[in-house]
Amino acid sequence: MPTRPPIHRPAGSDAERRARAARDRFRQALRPGSNERGYDLDWQQARRQFLADHPWCSVEGCRTPASDVDHVLSVQERPDLRLEPSNFRSLCHAHHAQRTAREQGFAQSGPANSINAPLRGARHPEWMRPSIVPLTLVSGPPGAGKSTYVAERRGPRDMVLDLDEIIAKLSGFPIYTAPASWADAGLRWRNGRLSLLGYVSSRWPAAWLVVSEPHANWRQWWVDKMGARVVVIETPIPTCIERVVADDRRPAHVATRHTELIDYWWRVYDRRADDLVMRPNVHMTTARALGSS
Repeated sequence: MPTRPPIHRPAGSDAERRARAARDRFRQALRPGSNERGYDLDWQQARRQFLADHPWCSVEGCRTPASDVDHVLSVQERPDLRLEPSNFRSLCHAHHAQRTAREQGFAQSGPANSINAPLRGARHPEWMRPSIVPLTLVSGPPGAGKSTYVAERRGPRDMVLDLDEIIAKLSGFPIYTAPASWADAGLRWRNGRLSLLGYVSSRWPAAWLVVSEPHANWRQWWVDKMGARVVVIETPIPTCIERVVADDRRPAHVATRHTELIDYWWRVYDRRADDLVMRPNVHMTTARALGSS
């Protein structure tokens, strides 16, 4: 069947500009309206208030006033967090455009896209500012009692960030059972909350970050990056395993994996002199005082 030969439209010509404009109009006609996409009057009001409270771009090193409010987890991912300020972050126009390009799949990869790294999930987010809220990092192997330690000491208005609980909340799966694919979303949400600690001092009297972090150099990283105070819970291997196996929230395959992680944690664990160390039935002391015991 004969076909019409392609029409050559030189770049920058009037014909090329008209064709591009026609394509844009067609895409815009198919795109849902702003209200349908969740950006209604309620969103506009929430956006204005968040920009008033967070007027600077949240990407480290960017000293540009913020012009946009971005959802850490998109409205498509979590429509229930559409108006939740903890799921917002302020961005300048350039960083917001880069985020949009990455999410829509046409951003460059490799070194040319490295500026987008702060917007991804990261276990050690380099773009964080020092916390102006007292922050305690609680470290230890699975089953050590990290969450219990925080629950017994937190205040009613404190921020608590535990990745296992965050992933359960975001995914809707029971704690410890969400697919591994939810880790990135959980880290992005956690990091979005952590970033607020560099801007807001009055909302939370204190903040708690629950992590495994067996390596002393990474615990030191949190001290240097955010000014965290570090507590390490040195619960012995048999006690950790006993707790993990007895926890009915952990299916058999999860208990097996966590048992392996307990062994790994103790194999690679090293103390940092200024850590505060908790041991079962022993008063808290410093790693410096414990020495190599």
